[in-house]
Amino acid sequence: MSKLSELIEDIQKSHVALRDAIETAESYWEENCLPPEADEINPRATGDPWSPKQASGHVCGALSHFSSLVAKSLELDFSPNSPNADDAQAALDSLDKIIASSEIVLSTVNDENLSHPTDMSDMSVAFALSRGYTIDKTIEGVLRLMSVHTFDHAEQMKAGKS
Repeated sequence: MSKLSELIEDIQKSHVALRDAIETAESYWEENCLPPEADEINPRATGDPWSPKQASGHVCGALSHFSSLVAKSLELDFSPNSPNADDAQAALDSLDKIIASSEIVLSTVNDENLSHPTDMSDMSVAFALSRGYTIDKTIEGVLRLMSVHTFDHAEQMKAGKS
């Protein structure tokens, strides 16, 4: 299996995990029961607990943003989708739209352009490192970040009421 195939497979698995987490969190959707975002990574973090609604909106928006980073690097026309996390069903519908647009971008990636530079933030690199992944600011790094970040928030949402 090629490196790209493995990255795409991990992204797809993270989407499944996120879908499952959103469905699991439906009964406590607006409860602030999730651990706060780590302020040592994100200086904008408030230190307040999150709700699944907030986490879902954040991670879906991030997926769209990460796709836009890849699209920009490949000089593709791409308009990010804004997430809707008003309720769990809206979040699932939003996730489906974001995944569909992301798949269009990802279909243009090949093993040769994985090393193309992107405008990934230092904060994203620090987040991945905090989760045990060393990534660089390339398309490959963005693809790794897509799965790591999505899995991280899926686990956060599922553990919210346990």
